[in-house]
Amino acid sequence: MLLNNFFKISKQQQEGDHTVFTIELIVNHPIYTGHFPERPIVPGVCSIEIIKECTAVVMQSPLQFIALEQSKFFNPIEPLQHKKLKVSIKIKALNKVEYLLTGDIKDTQTTFVSIKSKIKTKI
Repeated sequence: MLLNNFFKISKQQQEGDHTVFTIELIVNHPIYTGHFPERPIVPGVCSIEIIKECTAVVMQSPLQFIALEQSKFFNPIEPLQHKKLKVSIKIKALNKVEYLLTGDIKDTQTTFVSIKSKIKTKI
């Protein structure tokens, strides 16, 4: 898990049919020494995991991906420049355990990552 290790949630609020989290990246996390020491960048897989873990907070259940239908990486997330970010998620039930998740990570001016996926609760 990355929550409270790689990032922390400082705010959670409902905005229409979306839940929006304000998160803070933990800039001294050891992953940045290898990705990359001169110019730290959040690995793409960590960005996707951040969205999933925020979704798990809303659903109050551990989750797993069934399918990552679409993922777009528009801009690198540089934690020294973009320490605070917004994670926006929308969840639509497909049945009792499967859901359609759309989510993105942004700051005030830039979209960094956008995903559309099917997830399910772990039982």
